[in-house]
This record gives sequence, structure tokens and C-alpha cells, in this order.
Amino acid sequence: MYRDAAVEQSARLVSLLDRNPHSRTRGSFSRTHWAWKFTDFPYPRFQEGVYALARLHDLDAPGNQLFHAPAVESWVAWALEYWVSLQHANGAYDEAYPFEQCLAATAFTGFYVGSTLAHWGERLEPRLRGRVEAALVRAGDWLCHHDETHGMLSNHLAAAAASLELAARTLDAPRFSVRARVFLDRILAHQSSEGWMVEYGGADIGYGTHAFFYLAAYWKLTGCERTRAALAGFADFLAHFVHPDGTIGGEYGSRNTEFYYPAGFEMLAAVSPASASIASALRRSMCDRRVCGVWSMDEFNLMPMLNNVLVAHDAAESLADTQLLPYERDPFRRYFPEAGLWVVNEPAYYAVVGVSKGGTVSVFDKASRRLTARHSALMFERGAERFISQDFQRSPEAIYAPAGATLQTTVVWKSLETKVFGSPLFMLFRLVTLTVGRLPMVSRWLKVTLVRVLIQRKRRPAVVHQRTLRVEADGIHVHDEIETPWDSGELSAVEQCTALHMGSALYADARSAGPGPLLVSWPAARRMALRGKLTTAGAEWRMDPR
Repeated sequence: MYRDAAVEQSARLVSLLDRNPHSRTRGSFSRTHWAWKFTDFPYPRFQEGVYALARLHDLDAPGNQLFHAPAVESWVAWALEYWVSLQHANGAYDEAYPFEQCLAATAFTGFYVGSTLAHWGERLEPRLRGRVEAALVRAGDWLCHHDETHGMLSNHLAAAAASLELAARTLDAPRFSVRARVFLDRILAHQSSEGWMVEYGGADIGYGTHAFFYLAAYWKLTGCERTRAALAGFADFLAHFVHPDGTIGGEYGSRNTEFYYPAGFEMLAAVSPASASIASALRRSMCDRRVCGVWSMDEFNLMPMLNNVLVAHDAAESLADTQLLPYERDPFRRYFPEAGLWVVNEPAYYAVVGVSKGGTVSVFDKASRRLTARHSALMFERGAERFISQDFQRSPEAIYAPAGATLQTTVVWKSLETKVFGSPLFMLFRLVTLTVGRLPMVSRWLKVTLVRVLIQRKRRPAVVHQRTLRVEADGIHVHDEIETPWDSGELSAVEQCTALHMGSALYADARSAGPGPLLVSWPAARRMALRGKLTTAGAEWRMDPR
């Protein structure tokens, strides 16, 4: 299933590549830049595709037209040349805009170029190999002296650790191993006692699978027992969020992501029973294209996902007699108070409640293995003014008795703003990045400011909202008591949405078309009481009379 998924993307990969031998951008995977010329920026992270290109050249598989194709040898060389050309003199790479000098871009591209060098290096012309090695050294030295400045993102730091360790071994540079351990120590120091790794302050399932892979790569390189133990605990946690319909993650995570990076679980399967269970179950889901995989990715996540599928192909072995996933076990209810996630496994259904996201609810019918009810938020709208009940709160305020069947939480509302660039603002942004933004201090300030504006800045309305969630035989029943400052407008129950800036959210999987109505709405009032039933029969909402 991994081989076939990768080969399916081979023509798409080649189409993104500038294969014109006389082009100044030959080897670039940023088609919007080199072909359409709709953007002034070539997005260096797209060069991660060089690893998939080299691997597909050597992959003997039905339908793989790249297998031993002579042209690919030139394309790999061009792609590596172009990656080198995009590097700043100090060793850094950009991700989203010029002169960003970004840890993520430097780490991710360094890891896949380093992996390409390990796989393909003997085939490179010696002068080019020397240039690539020198660029990897500069990138590694930059990572040794710079850090992630705008948040705790375990997947970024794990990529930095894996990239540095790979470079240390490939280039005989022990100093890179020392720095890799600094990043590893920080990730593990922030790991929750519940098992999860931090992404913007909380537990995110999709990005969790991404971080899992780079930590698994680091473990494979080093045999580090601390890393293996940490990953085993992480897999135990993540297994709770593999759903009966073959999907994983969603709006209940801190970053709203539902994609699946499989390679780490294949790599850990022999030493982590939970990893083996996740890998086994989602192999079937990949075959049926139910999980959010490489086929659902836009260009900004295509390359790392395609590379990951190829690594998963290498690591996959026979998986027999794996342990049951949580949804397959005897009924239980488990609350993760720090993550703010409540998992309910009843005879007829499996449910995940995102208490940390205002009480999102997903209910899956276990017999039919499908999502039957989904609730992402309540939303208020009056003219251009919009507020929503979906906001991330780590360790949310909640009253939960483990032996009971109810959970009560105080829901925090925020303004809902979907920001996009208009032409004047974009022109100002680009002017700043191309002038004073060249200075590292200004570039760091700009990144922190963007995160603050897009993610952290919130306007809170004077809403008092108590939500009670109760386990019943048919599903999760919801009772909301809401006091608002509004006497007009419209209140809606929304099936699927994201209320935070996250480019990697809302990719498609088996749930995307939805199990029922997208919106149920009522006239807003200062005091409202809502009742919802999210069950195996679907979603039902009503407002109690006042």
C-alpha cells in the first residue's frame, strides 16, 4: 500500500519539477514560481521532493515510469543544485517568505537532502557532492546556533534533531550530535505525563504522527533508549485517536489536523505494541484511501508526506497478532485532563470529546465503522461580527468523575476572524521582508508578530457558557446553558470547522463529506439553553423554550 501510494504521485512530482535544462530555476519543485510565475518566492521546502525523486528512480514497482529512467539522474542533480542555491550565506533556509531564516525549513530540507545524499551520493559528480556537503555543514552549523522562537513545536525540533544527527554521521561532524541532543532533551522535557508531545501548547494528533517519525528516525540512528521509551508512551496515547472508520485526529487536537504520517509507527512496530497496532489498522485504511494521506495533500505537505510513505515502505514488515486498538477493547471511559480529551468506548459506539476545544464531539458507530455525528462548535453571527466556542485551552476547567458518565466544562469563546492577505497589506509585508526583514533580529520579530496576530491574539465576548456532556447508550448528549450580551443575531451548531490559523487543517479524509446537516441555527437571545444528541443515528439539536 505504501509503494502504490508513492507511485501514484510520481507523475505529479515530476510535473512540479522544472526540467528545462536551460532554465535558471531548473531543479525547482515550486511550479507556481517557475512555470506560472504567479509568485516571487520559490518555497525552498518544496526541494524536499528530491528524496522522493531519487527513491522512485530505484523503486521497481508496477506502473513506476521513473524506475531506472536515465533522465531522473539529471533531475536529482538539478534539484540538489537548486536547493544549494536557495541557502543564505549563514546556512539558513526560508519557508514562507524571503529572508525568514527558519529553523523548520533548514531542518526539514536538511534531513531530506542528507537522506538523498546517503542514498544517492556515490552517483553524484564529485564537485556537486562537495557543494551539497558544504551546504549541509552550513545548515547544521546554523541549527547549532539558532532555535525555534515562536512556539513549542515538537515536530520542528524533532526534525532538527534527526537532521543534525544524520549530518553528524554522514559528514563526520560530532558537534551536530551534541546539538541534536539539546533539541531532543527539550522535546522530552515537555512531553506530557499522558504521553503526548507538545504542539503549540497542546496535543495534536496529525502533527503528533509527524513528530513521531522524526523521533523514530533519530532513534534508528542512535539507538537512544530514552527516545524509544518516549515514543512507546506517545504511541499508547495516539492509539486512542484511531477511529473505527479508519481516520485519525481532527478538530479536537490543538492544531486541528487529521493527516497521518505512517513511517514512524512502522519503524517502531517491533518494539512498541501500540505502534504496531496503529500501523496495522491504518495500513487497511490507506488501502481504502480513508485516512488523510498523500493523496489529500496540497503542495505544502506533499513532499514530506510522499517521502514518509517511501520510508514506511522500507520499514514495513509483517504485522501479525497486534494488540487491540482502544476502540476494539472492552468498554471504558478515559479522560486525559492535561490534553483535555475524553475518550468514550461504549458497546455500540466510540466517541472523542475535545474538552480543550470547547467540547467538540465525534461519534463513530462501531458496527458500521463510520462517523455518524460530528459537532465542532457553536457560532454566533450578527452582520460582520462572529464569535465561536472553539478555542484551545490546555488543562481546561472541567468537572469529571471517572466512575460517572458526565463531564462538565466552562467553555471559553473568542472572536472568529479568517484573515487573508489583500494586495496592499501583502505589498507592505513583502516590502518589509525585502528591506529591514533581511536583518535576523527583524526577521525573528516578524515571525513572532505573525504568530501573535494569526494564532495568539483573541477578542473574548462576555459569554458565560456551561456545557455538560453525558454518556448514554446511543451516544453523547449535550446540555448547554449560555448567557450572552446579544439580543439579536443567529446562533448555529456547526458540524465541521476550524477556528484557528492552521494551513494543515481541513485536508480531506473519509469524514469530510459529513454525516448530516452542516448547520443548525436559531435566533440568538441573552439566555439560551441548548440540547444536542450526537448518536449512532445522527445529530439532533434543539433549543429549550425560555
